[in-house]
Amino acid sequence: MQAIPSPAGRWTEISVDVVSSFSSVPFLGTTMDSVLVVVDLFSSHVHFHPINKSFSLKDFENILLMNHLPLHGIPSIIHSDQGSQFTHHAVQALLKNLGSPSNFSVSAHHQSNCMAERYIRTLQDYLRCFIQENDD
Repeated sequence: MQAIPSPAGRWTEISVDVVSSFSSVPFLGTTMDSVLVVVDLFSSHVHFHPINKSFSLKDFENILLMNHLPLHGIPSIIHSDQGSQFTHHAVQALLKNLGSPSNFSVSAHHQSNCMAERYIRTLQDYLRCFIQENDD
């Protein structure tokens, strides 16, 4: 296996993943139960976007166009797992139109999308601690 080359700069390569199975909570008039995790592979900065498990192409497009691109510009590559929310032909067409090809990780091989997976574990640990602290 070859080493992955380092990204050219901040937010030029990002890793995205969805973590779900959280308890439903109201947020801005919508029920949220999942989180879209976006990680910069150069600086390791991360954004967490609350989403609903019925996350659609329109939702992904809105997060990308309204939250990510104004702050960081168009990434040259987007790394993700092979989840249907990222492999769908409409998502691939959107990324192609932006000039950001996707790079899918190998199935059942979390190391290939390791930064997003690491932040997901960290988020779950923080939420677990917060819930336990507030249960007292």
